[in-house]
Amino acid sequence: MLITEFNCTVTHAQVVVFERLPKAYEWTGDHVAQGFLFSPGDVSFGVPDHDGVCRIQIYGNEKFVPDDLCLWAVQVPFEVSGDYIHVGTDSETRGIYIDSDKYNLTFSVYDGRVIGGDCTFLLKIFFSSDANPAFSIIKKGIGITTDRVLRVDADEMS
Repeated sequence: MLITEFNCTVTHAQVVVFERLPKAYEWTGDHVAQGFLFSPGDVSFGVPDHDGVCRIQIYGNEKFVPDDLCLWAVQVPFEVSGDYIHVGTDSETRGIYIDSDKYNLTFSVYDGRVIGGDCTFLLKIFFSSDANPAFSIIKKGIGITTDRVLRVDADEMS
């Protein structure tokens, strides 16, 4: 079920999802290759540098199913302990109501112009309830150069 959608300009080549305010982390080569940087309670997903607006769609209680139009997709465990999470960029986020639960959080990317939109990328984020959520590279693509998860931790910037 589509919960919400909005346009945003991606800054610092990443989209963030967090329940608690994220710390400043340093992306390593492994993080870039797998397309995400994870810390419990917050995750950043890589988006290649580009010109233009992206469209973010958030889905709840729906499992991601890859299709031929998907450029790349990753999955991380994400636990919501309150009622709201924040989704967006380093400079602009939106508060989204999500039930407290354990989720497989899937981040999938589509070419926004190919699917008939007027955005550079369509970024679909799925929250699928799961008692045992897991990390996974679902589909390699321009944003992901490895077929396996390389790091599930993040280094704070000093």
